[in-house]
Amino acid sequence: MKTYDWIVVGAGITGAALAYELVKKDCKVLLLEQYATPRNATRYSYGGLAFWCGVTPLTRQLCDEGIARHRILSEELDADTEFRKLDLLLTISADTDPASVAASYTRFAIPPKLLSLKEACELEPLLNQEVIAGALTVKHGHIHPGKTTTRLHQRLFACRW
Repeated sequence: MKTYDWIVVGAGITGAALAYELVKKDCKVLLLEQYATPRNATRYSYGGLAFWCGVTPLTRQLCDEGIARHRILSEELDADTEFRKLDLLLTISADTDPASVAASYTRFAIPPKLLSLKEACELEPLLNQEVIAGALTVKHGHIHPGKTTTRLHQRLFACRW
């Protein structure tokens, strides 16, 4: 019978990443997964990395460390996680004051920029101008969750646990 330091239940993006980081710290890890291919959150995830939204010292630290980690993960895994920064567009409903909404984001690590209705529609021409008063935009991290998880699995199974 083997002895493990950690048992991780679920080999999706979160479980695979946790198991990978623990193995890098020389922990013996048992990674358990019910299905051969992901059927839950990883399968439907869009891979967003909201590094901009920390509001407390701890969440800002986590955001900073998370984005720094993803900037080097492709190289470390020797595979493209498709890390990139995208413009996230957050629409503001027509019955809401855009300045008030923008003010509610000022405590975030990187507050989104307020856009007029015209500017929002220039960025995203398919927006329904009848139902929005404007939008906010901010750079948002993104990875390919399926490719990242697959490569984490490959690296984990190549390790001797």
